[in-house]
Amino acid sequence: MPDEPVRDAAGIMLLHNPGVSLIWTTRKFSIRPQPNGIVFDLGDPESIEFWTEGRAASRREIDESIQTGLPELLKHVKDTRERQSLLASQMLFERLLPKE
Repeated sequence: MPDEPVRDAAGIMLLHNPGVSLIWTTRKFSIRPQPNGIVFDLGDPESIEFWTEGRAASRREIDESIQTGLPELLKHVKDTRERQSLLASQMLFERLLPKE
């Protein structure tokens, strides 16, 4: 592994292993330049897939991943408006989750 300094990612980067990966397929996106890189704003999904350990993730595994990541995101919220926006995005995202 090279001895290069770690650069902060644009936006918010969670350093823990989330356990589940999401494949979000969309036809639309936009790019928001940031001082240290770019942030992709993704459009509505055409399809989504959740994976863990080389297989489709279970709903329990997806929920666990969200429960470990959301508190970390909430630490970066600066005010009530940002908190409401994050929680509204969470509610919209939960509609996309598999029923299982």
